Amino acid sequence: MESGKADLGVTYDTAVDTATLVVHPLFDDEMCLVEKGRYSPASGDPGVNLSDRKLRLVTFPHGYALRRMLDSAGLKALYVAEAETVDAMLKLASTGVGSCILPSRLPDKLLAEYGLCKVKINTPLLRRRMVAVTHSERQQFPLAEALLTCALQVAAALDVTG
Repeated sequence: MESGKADLGVTYDTAVDTATLVVHPLFDDEMCLVEKGRYSPASGDPGVNLSDRKLRLVTFPHGYALRRMLDSAGLKALYVAEAETVDAMLKLASTGVGSCILPSRLPDKLLAEYGLCKVKINTPLLRRRMVAVTHSERQQFPLAEALLTCALQVAAALDVTG
């Protein structure tokens, strides 16, 4: 994006550290624990505290933004497997080898296909901001401008409902 080869990008705000890009916040992406089985939260359930829990995690390899988040969160975690796609992580978690920490916006229907469920994380706070980025020194093409406008509208609707 910074080199000017793309007109519009979507990434995590932690990945943007340059003055040549304009950041357009979209939404905050809160993480959840994805485990084998069914989870039925009680009314007013605050979620789980992962700070005290020994975790066996299936996660992304080093260098991925979510992995950096987990490494810096101070979790007592044993990384039992690494995968480069969410699908591979879900397949591994479905075998019972370990749990995953993934965005809570993952569809419940998708997780149910793997026999997995989401568990809200209370502590530590694991959240990242999704942003759209454009180049500050280039005029946008109409299609990229329309796509950005659409993304900002959808993001605004997510904040209202989610």
